[in-house]
Amino acid sequence: MRISTSTFAFLFPIILAVPVAVSAQDSDMIEVTPTVPTAAESFAAADLDQSGTLNGDEFVSYAVMRADAGDEDFKVTVSSGDYDGAFTAKDADADNEISAAEAGAEAATDSDVDMEDGDTPEPM
Repeated sequence: MRISTSTFAFLFPIILAVPVAVSAQDSDMIEVTPTVPTAAESFAAADLDQSGTLNGDEFVSYAVMRADAGDEDFKVTVSSGDYDGAFTAKDADADNEISAAEAGAEAATDSDVDMEDGDTPEPM
């Protein structure tokens, strides 16, 4: 997608809502390439009260974000509208909250990544 700088100024607040990679092609045009948020990024964005867990309402937001990111399981949930069923299925300890582990949205740590000597993790 190519956007002129005048259009970019108009869309600037909207574009900030979605992580993007921007590269300048020339002085008049900027190319914007949307990036897909990870499950961990979606979880953090949906956790509005910053409790570290998702309640039912926050889970709906998380499910929609994951479906939009291409997660097939959440596409089924969103298209069926069965958020309660999906919430119950994910809530392994039945505490009426979904943890990052239950959601499958734990952020990778250095110990989770198999790196060769001299490799450095890519910035998120």
